[in-house]
Amino acid sequence: MTEVKAAIRTVELFELFARTGRPLRLLEMAEQLELPQSSCFGLVRTLHGRGYLYELAPRGGYYPSRRMLDQMQAIAAADPLVTRVMRHLESARDDSGETVVLAKMQGAGVVYLALAESPQTIRYSSSVGTRKPLHSTSVGKALLSRLPPSARRRIIGEAKLEGFTERTITDPEALEKEIERSAARGWFSSGGESIDDVGAVAVPVRLMGDWYAIAIAGPVDRIRRHLQGHVDRLDALRAELATLDTGIGTPVADRGLSLPREEGT
Repeated sequence: MTEVKAAIRTVELFELFARTGRPLRLLEMAEQLELPQSSCFGLVRTLHGRGYLYELAPRGGYYPSRRMLDQMQAIAAADPLVTRVMRHLESARDDSGETVVLAKMQGAGVVYLALAESPQTIRYSSSVGTRKPLHSTSVGKALLSRLPPSARRRIIGEAKLEGFTERTITDPEALEKEIERSAARGWFSSGGESIDDVGAVAVPVRLMGDWYAIAIAGPVDRIRRHLQGHVDRLDALRAELATLDTGIGTPVADRGLSLPREEGT
């Protein structure tokens, strides 16, 4: 995938402000982003001219204006998918007591599109936009299962199956078998494969003509203790999503994939 440097630098600049939480001078920005001062100056000048950055005072540093927030809020309010599914994710969160995630395949990984975080003190915590690997997550396995076998084998063969923990499946053949076994039972799981002590159970769901995955995630022991209940909640959640009107006249769920009652991890 070809990356556009100007776009990357712009995103990284706003991420830098999010991390530091304070005004930054041009030299600080250039050093933190590892950019030549001339390139950084051009980026800052452009964003300042468009109203996305403002200067607090001469040599007082720059800080993002609320224009980006206003634009993002307008975009989020019109999101054709997340605005429709969020209340269903929150309901599943309230019922399960755990964090509920909506994810989609993006390149060789998955990205979180929506997240209803558990209110419990010890919980799985993440954020929208987080990217995760395919091979070590329940949502990744669920999404891989919906690919044609040849495409799935190609992606798995080309991927770097990094071992994040001792439980991560790093053998391509073993991963294929795990996906096939999970597809046969109707749901997918991970238990400390991506992050120690974090477990999840997931199912694929077809929304707006494409495949997504929904998952319930939390501490491994808690997920295992209530596994069948979480599987049932995901089954119910997928049924709810099947009733949504996406606004584009496309069926939004795969009714042919059932979730049989089966214990396991």
